[in-house]
Amino acid sequence: MLNQAMDGVIQGTDRLHQIVNSMLDVARLETQVLMPHLEAMPLGPTLRMIQKDYVEDLKTRQLTLELDPDINSVPPVLADSDLMKKVLDNVIVNAIKFTPDGGKITVSAHKVNVSGRGEFCEIRVKDTGIGIDPENHVIIFEKLYQIGKVELHSSGRTKFKGGGPGLGLAIAAGIIKAHQGKIWVESDGYDEEKLSGSTFFIQVPFAK
Repeated sequence: MLNQAMDGVIQGTDRLHQIVNSMLDVARLETQVLMPHLEAMPLGPTLRMIQKDYVEDLKTRQLTLELDPDINSVPPVLADSDLMKKVLDNVIVNAIKFTPDGGKITVSAHKVNVSGRGEFCEIRVKDTGIGIDPENHVIIFEKLYQIGKVELHSSGRTKFKGGGPGLGLAIAAGIIKAHQGKIWVESDGYDEEKLSGSTFFIQVPFAK
């Protein structure tokens, strides 16, 4: 019993620490003091690190987080490695949170031509989750916004429809904007039976 109580305190402390750090990130974004330290960053190692971080959570919920092998052949992007890890982590955790047990999240990266700007790297995080109504495709990137009814949210960052401060996607959007990139989502709509899923797109410049 004592060990369980201690584990609960540690988990609660870690969660509070994550929330405080998220609030600080939002404050830095809003005051425009977030200055990315741009360098050539390969995506593969960061994504594998994130995948490793959630091995136990994925196993508990029988979820699959698959990285497209082609990610290793994509040239490095021009990014702040710490900030880009936060972006990828927040988007992947969002996919985990809104994908029912037994589902799948796939992460891939490709070269795309952006009109007037040349070649960019496009990262896609696709899930087999409950989807997002088109009317919410923009607002989910605003701070404190949460999908669904708050009272139905479970506690836990990677639990199905788990609760949270509603800052993750707002932070991701702010960081990508600071990188002169773009982030958006595509989904046919919210449906907990058909599980239409969602795909998040992140475009960032390649390192020269």
